[in-house]
Amino acid sequence: MNRDNRSRGDRTARMKFRGLGLGLAAIVAMWAGITGTATATADTVDETIDVGGSPSAVVVAPDGTRIYVTLPTANAVSVIDASDNTVVDTIRFGHYPQYATVSPDGTRLYVTNFSNHTVTVIDTSTNTVTDTIDVGDAPQGAAVSLDGTRVYTGTTYDDADGNVNPALDVIDTSNNTVESIPVENRVQDVTVSADGTRLYATSFQNNSVDVFDTSDNTLVTTVPVENGPEGVAVTQDGSRVLVVNNGADTVSVIDASTNRVVETIGAGNYPREVAVTPDGTHAYATNSIDGSVSVINTSDNTVAETISVGNWPVGVAIAHDGSRVYVANENSDAVSVISR
Repeated sequence: MNRDNRSRGDRTARMKFRGLGLGLAAIVAMWAGITGTATATADTVDETIDVGGSPSAVVVAPDGTRIYVTLPTANAVSVIDASDNTVVDTIRFGHYPQYATVSPDGTRLYVTNFSNHTVTVIDTSTNTVTDTIDVGDAPQGAAVSLDGTRVYTGTTYDDADGNVNPALDVIDTSNNTVESIPVENRVQDVTVSADGTRLYATSFQNNSVDVFDTSDNTLVTTVPVENGPEGVAVTQDGSRVLVVNNGADTVSVIDASTNRVVETIGAGNYPREVAVTPDGTHAYATNSIDGSVSVINTSDNTVAETISVGNWPVGVAIAHDGSRVYVANENSDAVSVISR
């Protein structure tokens, strides 16, 4: 589904403490201070970075020094220095750049351009465009193989009779040529498994996740999920696949060994994207209408916390050391930085 401007609203959760509850909390806090016992601190937004351009996707460089943010309405990508959260460059190109992925060695950034059926290749050492690759129409999703030899995106092609046919476009990064593989379901977003052997592709229209074998790009199976699946992420150990269903306000948890949904978690209003912490203990799902992020405890698949961010959050990424979560707020023209 395109990053659109659907009906929007803000929902803020408020917690009230009264009487004994407040007194008890104060006593506990005081006792912790006296004894030196550490108290758990909630995730908080400690900085907001203005980027403009209705930010959509967020990508962290492999070495953690740079954050890349696509800006669809500015036809650009912002480059943020992760050490001080400042915008150090804005790379202008393309037509409605939306999704992005970075090569494992960090030397190349690949960005889909929704409005002109291309993928832009950026040299991250100079922040310059080195190539523009023609793909199918309206490319959606972007993922790179673990060895960096392939980039995947979902597209469509019109046949001679005017029929729209979905495809999975696979870019050979050695020469930037494209193999277009016809698929049954329109691809919305993609991610690669932890061991690199599987590609997971959400299908918003079919309410499913297609699982492909990356050795030959053949379909292994299709996993039914709930209404409107969009963002998808895999835990670091590869055991679970998390899928946000924005039509159902849920997150589906798929067992990667059986390709079956083993849990469905209630999220916020209109969840869009999801990311998993490096240690696999938590997942962060953006809720566009709520202007919030649901923090999911992956040990028991419960929502541990809900964090208010900017207006219409979409993309989300996590620092490789797990210390920061970056959220792109489309209607705030800004990126929220959450401390963990």
